[in-house]
Amino acid sequence: MKVKQPTVNTMTFLLIDGTNLAHRLYHIQKVTSGDEKLDLAKTMQRSVTALIEKHHPTHCAIAFDNHEPTRRQQQYPEYKQNRKEKEPALYGALAQTEQYFIDLGSGILAPVGYEADDVVATLATKAKSMTKLIYSGDRDLFQLVDKTTTILYPHKGRTSILDAAAVYEKMQVHPYQITDFKGLCGDTSDNIPGVPRIGAKTASTLLAKYNSIEEIFNHLWQIAPAIYQKLRSHQEIALLSKQLATLERELSLAPCTLQNLRCAKRAIV
Repeated sequence: MKVKQPTVNTMTFLLIDGTNLAHRLYHIQKVTSGDEKLDLAKTMQRSVTALIEKHHPTHCAIAFDNHEPTRRQQQYPEYKQNRKEKEPALYGALAQTEQYFIDLGSGILAPVGYEADDVVATLATKAKSMTKLIYSGDRDLFQLVDKTTTILYPHKGRTSILDAAAVYEKMQVHPYQITDFKGLCGDTSDNIPGVPRIGAKTASTLLAKYNSIEEIFNHLWQIAPAIYQKLRSHQEIALLSKQLATLERELSLAPCTLQNLRCAKRAIV
């Protein structure tokens, strides 16, 4: 009797957070050379080429933010309001870079109301059977890590490869708990409030015991009085914070399809 061999997944999808990468390259160039007039599209092209040559993906997509107000800002007007306004030179460079990759067929602009992270989350969800490599310095994307999805995390001049165990080691919560974690202790980079005076250690301890923010609120009576009062008084903002941190995984990206994003079908860079 023939034994059926397990199917080996040979397809790899490289998903690049283009907005995050473009910002980093722009500011690195400005700090190292003082030049605000860099050709950001060409600089980013070289970075994308290096990633493709190293990881040999079968599919590749580069996601960019939509510059219109987001649904998160509609839900919570203070969302990302702590960030400095973009420099005019950066606005122009971003627009040229986005159009450059869109024209090549690998760039995808997020639908109105959404962000590059949501595009990455949607594509990763659609590509269930593929191995996914997500290149980004944004920790919001940690929530996507699973058995087939890994983060390529650039930080301080080196890129770490983060699987679920590495995310847990860094954050002290599992990838699927990242949104609950931010619901409790917030996220200063995105101005997500969380529960006042609940820190990362308390948040991770609560999630280790109760698994999710909803279960924490279902068991408030079991929690120490000092923490109980903080949670009880801020349940609504905690749940809103979790919602703000949760990436959209079912966007309509038509006419883009996974088939269109095959590396063999068109020039990536």
